Amino acid sequence: MQRRPTMDTLLSKEFYTMSNANNLLDNSIAILSQLLRTKQCSAVELLTEATANIDKHDASINSFITVQAKGHLMTMAQESDKRRTTDSSPLEGLPYS
Repeated sequence: MQRRPTMDTLLSKEFYTMSNANNLLDNSIAILSQLLRTKQCSAVELLTEATANIDKHDASINSFITVQAKGHLMTMAQESDKRRTTDSSPLEGLPYS
C-alpha cells in the first residue's frame, strides 16, 4: 500500500515542481494557501494563471458574464502579497469565481 505524502513533502520545492509544473491551480486550497504563506508562490502568479485559463477556455464554455479588468485584479493581488502574514485567512490571495 502506498503512503500518502505528508504536508511537508507536498510543500517541498522539489515535489511541487515535479508534480504540478503544468498548472499551479491544480493544487488544493490547503496547499495553495500554504504555498502563499511560505512565499513559494504569489497571489500574482495564481491570478496570472487563473486569467490565462479564463482567456483560453471561456470562449468555448461561456462560464463568465463579466471578468474584472486585469490591471485592477493585478493591483489587488500585489497588495494581497504585501499584507499576507502567517495569521492571514487561508483564502487570502487565492483567486476564485
